Amino acid sequence: MIQRISLSSQFLSLSGPDARDFLNRITSADARNLHPGEATKGMILTPQGKLRAIFTLYCESPDQFLLRTPDAKNTNWLDALSQAIDQFTFAEKMKLEPSSPVHVDLLSESPVEGAFALGSDDYGIPLYTVIGTGAYAFNGIETLSASELDEKRIVAVRPAVDHEITLDVQPLEHGLKDYIASNKGCYPGQEVIEKIISLGSPAKRLCLLELVSGREPTQLPQSLIAGSDAAGQISSQMGKHALALLRKNHIQLGTTLNAADSSGATYRVVKQSAYADE
Repeated sequence: MIQRISLSSQFLSLSGPDARDFLNRITSADARNLHPGEATKGMILTPQGKLRAIFTLYCESPDQFLLRTPDAKNTNWLDALSQAIDQFTFAEKMKLEPSSPVHVDLLSESPVEGAFALGSDDYGIPLYTVIGTGAYAFNGIETLSASELDEKRIVAVRPAVDHEITLDVQPLEHGLKDYIASNKGCYPGQEVIEKIISLGSPAKRLCLLELVSGREPTQLPQSLIAGSDAAGQISSQMGKHALALLRKNHIQLGTTLNAADSSGATYRVVKQSAYADE
């Protein structure tokens, strides 16, 4: 079964003989080994290992790439990506420009011919993107509702921009390990990332919570407490499932936490976001 999804994101085109080396040098993505027809995810980090820009990278030809911002309803992420690329650009032979390719995003348990494959990390079902006129072949497929898609994202313990992901967050705390290639050379912020991995765990961790009693909070973000101790904060909720960034001493499965408001909501930790080589 193929399901069509709607994502609000923007594209940039980066082309030229130096584009591949440039992307490999300044981002966390393994652009050097990306072949035409393949896609990967990446970030541009600050020297402190904090998020500066986040994107999906599509290789259309050896010297032609598309960079796609995450699903967001504003241009802040496009601006951040463009500005970061501009700052690192010196005498490279390449061209950066806006792009609006015809495309469609699909969730499918079976491979989609002619599509870029992006794995199942985002929604628990493999994500495919068809770019070009081949996208028209999927016009008749019903689009999954925004609430259904958000539920899949939350259950997959996947952060979303402007909810969990903001500029300057620590990516390993939010389970963004698939945005960091482990088999490549240096890039800005890499030393900090490697140090956190070597220490065994970041200070906080994104977790999936299940509402076990009380009512869903009416406003997010919502603070959580364990007894009298601050435990973390809920940033997304859909029905009985919620995502929360928790301090690492509260992430054990089965841990019970309470909303700090008057909702009387009690949650149980049921899953942690992926981290390092887990």
